[in-house]
Amino acid sequence: MSTSPLVAVKMVILHLLLLVCAVGVVQVVMGVKDVENTRLSPTLPKDMQGKLFFFVMGAHHSGTTLLDLVFCTHHQVSCLVTHKFEDEGQHVQSVYLAASKLGGMEGYAYNPKSHLTEESNLLTDENRDKLFHEWLHYWKHKDRPVYLEKSPPNLIKSRFLQAMFTPQASKFLMVMRHPFGTFRFKLDHHKRKQNKCCQVYCRDYIQHWIFAHELASEDVQFLKHIQFIKYEKFVQGTVEEAKSYIHHIEQFLDLDAGEHVEFYHRKENGEETLVTNEHSSSWDSFSDDDDDKTDDDDNSGGNDDDDDDDGDDDFANDDDDAVVTKKTVKKHERKFLKRKKKGGGKQRRSGRNLLEYHGQHKRQSVEVDMGSAYSWVPLWDKIYNTNKEACDHMITQVEPFLNKFGYSMKYPTWVGAANAFGDIDIVHEYDEYPGGQM
Repeated sequence: MSTSPLVAVKMVILHLLLLVCAVGVVQVVMGVKDVENTRLSPTLPKDMQGKLFFFVMGAHHSGTTLLDLVFCTHHQVSCLVTHKFEDEGQHVQSVYLAASKLGGMEGYAYNPKSHLTEESNLLTDENRDKLFHEWLHYWKHKDRPVYLEKSPPNLIKSRFLQAMFTPQASKFLMVMRHPFGTFRFKLDHHKRKQNKCCQVYCRDYIQHWIFAHELASEDVQFLKHIQFIKYEKFVQGTVEEAKSYIHHIEQFLDLDAGEHVEFYHRKENGEETLVTNEHSSSWDSFSDDDDDKTDDDDNSGGNDDDDDDDGDDDFANDDDDAVVTKKTVKKHERKFLKRKKKGGGKQRRSGRNLLEYHGQHKRQSVEVDMGSAYSWVPLWDKIYNTNKEACDHMITQVEPFLNKFGYSMKYPTWVGAANAFGDIDIVHEYDEYPGGQM
């Protein structure tokens, strides 16, 4: 059946009208999105100007606390002193939920509410002001130019934080560690988890680790200022290399050379030998007034967690492999490692645990135990030899994904380049995969 010219013209006009309507709808939608984005001013309010906001991020127990402590000794850096778990900012703010509310360290990345970007509805001027002032309450030295905040879940919140504090005023440091090294503390005192490591616990955790870092690898493409380092490269190389990495980050932050770090080498007999003690000035972020503070102190934020962060147990400390501990310290002197009973309820820990680990109230410097990156390998060997079949199956499942990030369960001490982070990696020399082509 043929169509008359008039009908054909009408059809063309109808299609044109539909196209115009469709374009109009798109413009309206885009307009709404633009309006939503303008809820956050492009410039910071006056009380936030003139500061650099430095965010340290990585998986739990990957080295975030270690790097945090290193730069907290710097005379131009102000750190949070919250008396919450590891002084992490996520626990003293009410703008977004902490990881412990979203699945814990073994599952938070799977929760869509954990992954925040510049498209989040939480990005408003009101929330910017709230977040800043809730943290400002705990930044010890408000006259210093750099404000540091360390929370592991920043790993998948970096785009959100960059938008909140503006790309010009925010910088990021991402630290990465072998997933078994970050999970080892969960196994040390749990025989049942060791027996079921490859069937359930280790397998599930490594898969979550991979998922979180896949998200992070996409997010870093949107960040204007970011640096990346592997924990193993920082603590397993030479002292000169570790110093050069610190200096590189200082330059990245436009800081003077001013951190206070002592490096030790771990011997085979377990003894520790001081390598250098060059920088020495009193740690003044803790005054005598802080000695009596507990979790009962004022908390500006509304996200007060009663549990340890994300399921951490009594024996675990973030990055405890790398911070030197002295066995001769009396138990009662470990003030900040002890828990305080609170109304007969759950026990709480307070203070910057690792900094106070020696039982000394004022520290001269942060002490880094060089050669400690692979302290978890004997435990993995024990688990593997106990259940080879299940562990071989797990390795087959996770190995290709770990290799992309420069890690391996088959060759646990191998550290290669993380391809997704190559452009921002401080370190440029890595070993080839021992098993040949991946």
